[in-house]
Amino acid sequence: MSCCKSRNNELPAAEYDSRRFDRLRQTAALRENAFMQWRAGRVGVAGCGVLGSRLVPELVRSGIGHCTTFDYDLVSEENLGTQCFTLSGLYKTDALREQCNLICDGIVESRPIDIRHAGIGELAGLDAIVDCTDDPNLQWTLTEISNGLGIPMLRIAVDGSGERELGRVQVSHGGKGYACRLCSKSLEQLIPALPRTPCPRARPGSLPPSIVGSGIAMNVVGIALVQLQRLLGRKSDNQVFNSQIYVDLDNFQIIALTEHCSEKCISGHVTWDPITAETDSSGITFGELFDLAARLIGWAVDVIEPYNHALCLAARCECGETIEAIGTRWAMPPYCEKCHRLMFWELHTQKPSWTYREAKNADILLRTLAELGLPPAGAMILARKQDKSLKRIVLK
Repeated sequence: MSCCKSRNNELPAAEYDSRRFDRLRQTAALRENAFMQWRAGRVGVAGCGVLGSRLVPELVRSGIGHCTTFDYDLVSEENLGTQCFTLSGLYKTDALREQCNLICDGIVESRPIDIRHAGIGELAGLDAIVDCTDDPNLQWTLTEISNGLGIPMLRIAVDGSGERELGRVQVSHGGKGYACRLCSKSLEQLIPALPRTPCPRARPGSLPPSIVGSGIAMNVVGIALVQLQRLLGRKSDNQVFNSQIYVDLDNFQIIALTEHCSEKCISGHVTWDPITAETDSSGITFGELFDLAARLIGWAVDVIEPYNHALCLAARCECGETIEAIGTRWAMPPYCEKCHRLMFWELHTQKPSWTYREAKNADILLRTLAELGLPPAGAMILARKQDKSLKRIVLK
């Protein structure tokens, strides 16, 4: 665990650390042994906008051991009025890391990517995941990862319409028998009813801007921080799990609701028992993956599926040119031969599962997983064979 630097080198780091957090150790959420649990905690924060940019510095200021931030957006001028940034042009994760280094050096790790492109092996080292994105497309993926890895997840959100001062904090932990984020939802509710208009100059599929004030954002982040401290400090489970807290500043109300774990939850509350492989995605080709899986599992696999990283089969340019190309949505797309602009992956052509023959016909057997756009570290592969149970392999 990283330690804070002593102020002007006047005090040894350990003594400065003790003085810095003396009052926090006396709070209800962190007293006794809870603070040491919190101090050793590792939190992942997805989304560094209105909520994430406030939460991350408070995590660091209150002594969290490590915080990894995930967000692929840059700070724009429009962000400076509602988000906790001072300069535009940097990745939000990088800007937060630099700001937090002034509070306590080395605690925040910047990952300027979509959290869905993070390796499962990387996320497995976290003690909690916080979803600050309010992206409906992340509901299923993050819940599945939370359940699968047995890691609790907080979803914090605000009403982004600009019409109401509302927000909520939801704690889910389906992998350990509590309610998960999907327990109260049907499959139809996971499908967005209408397409959402992205910000200007944003990549296709980006979310629209949130129209929200700082007041409601600070309230929601404050509740989330307390819930995280209780969660990682291993106190007050009855106030944390199976809970959803609504903040209504229109009527100055805080409403705490109890959620119930559903045996019929569409997520299934499936927990994973992955097999670890001693290679990363840059050190193995797609063809070698079939042999690796057979050696680790003990039988030849029929189908390989890179988890959450389906391969696109085509790319398109704004000029209208479309070509055959293969890579995940996070791989670098090819440049257009006509106008020399960077193309976009055609997401509707995604193919998640591959047999050896299909991979051979697509001429990808000799391409490394990294070249195809899988996470550089900790990628997970699903291995399937008829009449055999599904196996999960996590790369180094």
